[in-house]
Amino acid sequence: MKKRLYNLIFIITILCSLTGCPENSENAGVKLNAATDVINEILPMYVEANKILNGYIETEGKVVEDESGKAYKKVVSDKYKSVDDIKNLLNSVFAAEYIDKKYNKIFERDYPAFKEIEGQLYVAVMSGMIKPLSSNPIEEINNIEKDSFSVVVKFGGGESGPESKSTFYFINQNNKWLINNIENYNEPIN
Repeated sequence: MKKRLYNLIFIITILCSLTGCPENSENAGVKLNAATDVINEILPMYVEANKILNGYIETEGKVVEDESGKAYKKVVSDKYKSVDDIKNLLNSVFAAEYIDKKYNKIFERDYPAFKEIEGQLYVAVMSGMIKPLSSNPIEEINNIEKDSFSVVVKFGGGESGPESKSTFYFINQNNKWLINNIENYNEPIN
């Protein structure tokens, strides 16, 4: 009888090592709660960064032109006074690789979104529309690992138009959670 029990334990151990044993629900709940905490911390910063990068920042005065004839307005913010402040915001939300892929061009192109003129921060005159987070933005959290996970985030709904979704990929770099990629879906949810 003992031999059978040992053999059964041995077989289960081998199978678990090959296929992975299911986590106990308490440990899975802790991981899910930790991921939810990260999302709730980063999403408001993402929303702020997204608004600012799309020109939704308080400005004053009339439109001025730079030496190339590009139109800008002076930024009025206690928090954002330089291009470096905008870059620091990006670094607090996004992984460096994602910033290089997605955002560095907005600072280096012929008509940069942000520019310092006579020591003051200016934003390019632009137009666009940003869809707000839905009332319950977290649809599902997937692929929770030690240093990464993904989450499906819902935008819009109600008066802001049809709801849409994006998948955000988070990674932990140097003990700091950051967004490493965003996969947008163009189709609204019915």
